[in-house]
Amino acid sequence: MTNSKNINICVVGGAGRMGRRVIEVCNELESVNVASVLVRPDDEAEGIGLVRVETEPKLAFEGTDVIIDFSAPPSIDSTLKAAVDLGVAYVLASTGLSEKDEETLSEAAKSIPLIVASNCSLGVNVLTALVETAARALSDFDVEVFEIHHNQKRDAPSGTALSLAEAVTNARPLEMTTGRSGNDALRAHDSLGVSAARGGDVAGEHTVFYFGQGERLELTHRATSPVIFAQGAVKAAAWLTAKDAGVYSMRDVLGLGDVG
Repeated sequence: MTNSKNINICVVGGAGRMGRRVIEVCNELESVNVASVLVRPDDEAEGIGLVRVETEPKLAFEGTDVIIDFSAPPSIDSTLKAAVDLGVAYVLASTGLSEKDEETLSEAAKSIPLIVASNCSLGVNVLTALVETAARALSDFDVEVFEIHHNQKRDAPSGTALSLAEAVTNARPLEMTTGRSGNDALRAHDSLGVSAARGGDVAGEHTVFYFGQGERLELTHRATSPVIFAQGAVKAAAWLTAKDAGVYSMRDVLGLGDVG
């Protein structure tokens, strides 16, 4: 088991915005240390600080306990192989994983502990558990998921919105639909609408609506700073170093377990 007072972290994509935030969060903590960062050969690595900068996964991961990867799209073909070879735990905070990526993760989880999270915010992951509980309890209510992000976000709906939709469908057999338009957009009772808005510098806002007759429940999470995602990832990384091989979630980190 890794000494919780001296956890060495490698940050994949350390030259990117989220990678730099992870480094900043780690620098504020006594319990973790950024031992290295992995960057692409053409990345601008200035300003990262006095850490070991590598362009090869195996060199970057040597001497580390856990990897935090916010790269988009993730380059897990090479990074996971190196992590498995060295026995290093892995936190993947990414969305848009392909079927091949999922297979790669499943195979790696036989050898190392993994956390795969579309959103590392602690609040969002509590929200996910609440969403599933509410969907089960309000079985006759119409459910809709709505999200807002900054105008530079590439994917829509967000990975978090899709995770919230999955939490709903874990409780109820609803058919997800993204957006509505046209003259034949009548809402089917067994549908789950997911929609998105883009603008400004919104770090992230997600609301799940439960529409009943004469009442409405709204569960909302608003991110006012993207640093919360880095903070959650660092907390997850420290937790993961003590775990056996397998795939874990942010719910596991928070001790939420299965919801009922």
